[in-house]
Amino acid sequence: PHCVHLLGRDAQQAGRIPWIADFRDPWVTACDVHPPTGLAALYEHFWEQRVFRWADALAVNAPHAAQALGEACPHVRRKLHVVPNGYDPE
Repeated sequence: PHCVHLLGRDAQQAGRIPWIADFRDPWVTACDVHPPTGLAALYEHFWEQRVFRWADALAVNAPHAAQALGEACPHVRRKLHVVPNGYDPE
C-alpha cells in the first residue's frame, strides 16, 4: 500500500538520510485504474502531495509514468527518475 511511503519519511527524518519514494504504480495522481473518489480521494491526494514534497527523489517504472506524473504535477519533474521493472541478463 502507498501509505508505506510515510514510513520512508520517518526513516528519512530519523536517520537524516536521502529518501527515494518508489512508485511502481500510481497512487492518486495519474492513476487511471480505480482512482479513489470523495473524501478518500482528498485524503489520499493530501498524503501523496506530502510524499512528493518530502522525498528527495521519485522513482517510477516507465517513461510514460514519468510523463503522466510530470504533466499532472509539474513541480515534481526535477525529482522524477525512471527505474524500469525487469532485469539485465548480462
